[in-house]
Amino acid sequence: MKTSAARKPINREDRGLTIVGLVLLAPALGALAWYAVVVLFVGDRCNPPVTECNREIILAGHYIARFGTIAVGIVALVTSIALLRARRRAAWVPPLALGLALCVFMGGGEFAKLGAQP
Repeated sequence: MKTSAARKPINREDRGLTIVGLVLLAPALGALAWYAVVVLFVGDRCNPPVTECNREIILAGHYIARFGTIAVGIVALVTSIALLRARRRAAWVPPLALGLALCVFMGGGEFAKLGAQP
């Protein structure tokens, strides 16, 4: 005779906090991806006769800042869904994703700044 394993009860507060966190995370990551255009402005101090900049590194830093934040958001969404389906706590994912997205954005900006060194 088979007995079915009892499943954990759904934690409604955790599910609600996770959903609210993901809803608030989406516009924050969109704003970071939008502001990644500012990363391209590090090349404004490059004057070809006086200083030469590496435009490829500046563009790579821009791509890291823009698409890295979007990738962090997608990973956060998938991780939250997987944790909620497993009935584990997932409310920690959106704040951590926002912090990680800020770090990726700043890392992309610093990488772009390397290309603007004379």
